[in-house]
Amino acid sequence: LQHIVNHGGPGFSRFHAKLQSSTPKSSHIIAVHKTSLHPLPTWKINKSTIVGNAEVDKAIVKELHLHHQSTTWMEYVCIIAGDQLSIAWLRSLENIRAGHQGGYRGFSWGAWMPGLFHGKITDMHGFFITHWGKPNAGTRNPGCLSFHNTLLRHLPISLPSLPTFRICRDLVFVSLYARILHCLLIVSGQPDLDAYSQRVRDWETLEKHATAIVNQFANPQRVANMRQERKDSGGDMILENSILFLRDALVSCEFTDAVKCGDSGQVVLVLKVWALGFRGNGHSKYAHKMLHFLHNISKVWPKKIVDIILNNWLLNPSGCPNLFVEVDLVQEHTNFWIKVFYKAHGSNTTWEWLEMVSPCIYALRHLATSMRDLLGSNLGARHCPPDLTRDINVLMKSLQEHKVYKLVQGRKLNNDNPPVTDVIAAGLRSLLEGDALDNYNENFQNLQQR
Repeated sequence: LQHIVNHGGPGFSRFHAKLQSSTPKSSHIIAVHKTSLHPLPTWKINKSTIVGNAEVDKAIVKELHLHHQSTTWMEYVCIIAGDQLSIAWLRSLENIRAGHQGGYRGFSWGAWMPGLFHGKITDMHGFFITHWGKPNAGTRNPGCLSFHNTLLRHLPISLPSLPTFRICRDLVFVSLYARILHCLLIVSGQPDLDAYSQRVRDWETLEKHATAIVNQFANPQRVANMRQERKDSGGDMILENSILFLRDALVSCEFTDAVKCGDSGQVVLVLKVWALGFRGNGHSKYAHKMLHFLHNISKVWPKKIVDIILNNWLLNPSGCPNLFVEVDLVQEHTNFWIKVFYKAHGSNTTWEWLEMVSPCIYALRHLATSMRDLLGSNLGARHCPPDLTRDINVLMKSLQEHKVYKLVQGRKLNNDNPPVTDVIAAGLRSLLEGDALDNYNENFQNLQQR
């Protein structure tokens, strides 16, 4: 519904108020607030090793003078967030030292919070691996992402060296918008969006059509049925792949929207899907990370710890609604300001300079903004949202011309272009039939005993 109203054209603008009031929300939404950021100094520590991560945490404890506090700070749980590798190193320290060392050196005091932004990057990488298709297939595979990239006349993309996350995500989302609007015309029987907006005036009908889109064109059970029919020369490989594309893209878009509005409950729901999807598209380390986190919030951590994490893994540096961001994305922005904007040049490029300037970067940014406001020279750096009308129309025309979401019995791709994997079903099958779940349970029980 959100994509139909926002990208369907001026005729759908009358539904904006109804969309806002009917958008589903979970029971765990972070209240809008402004997050205070306090960067620490930059240290010359190699964080790419397990020992380096222990040294970083030791440096943080020393910088904050935690050892000299009057209270016994080690009696409290310490929450640390980071990317998959950093959290894996810290968890390894906990496993290695469990039963051998206690107190601070035992690392049993930590609650490891996943970096959601790096999970989002992993999701997009897996999406491209799954749905990119063969670039030389052309119109023989008109529903794949590589064909849409060519239609939009974007720069060529190579899977071994993908462009930035934003470029990849924008391509997936504009393809998603076009597919949803195209499917809307199919389920409604209308010739174009203008005719639809003129004839459909009530919200209930729009909701019914949106439900029909999900049931018909984002339903993996329909894919399973068609693939069973393909054994008897039936089925439709292009439609099968397109249904899975729509399902996976909706999940990715849901995560983005949930993060922006600070809805931790919906974020957790997507993580449950990703725990299977990551295993299905080959990102087993991130799948294990999601499994570990979901087990902790549901069975291991007390409710108070869970609430603290769900209230703090999304930050809002601006204090404005719908501007929440992941905690590890804020860290990446901080790294940018330290390494690129406020770095010294020439012989002044030293670790001493980085250590001195790192805690001051947000104060320096605030000072620069205040001076520009005072002098009247702050024109801003934001641009208007890009107009996707042309891109959406081009893709909708292609989808209709090649009957991508129409069932054509017996339509197949070449042998060198295999069908798209249902990554969620494959991940669930791998989890149940493989030894990953047994190994996880065994390691967890061993850690409990130690």
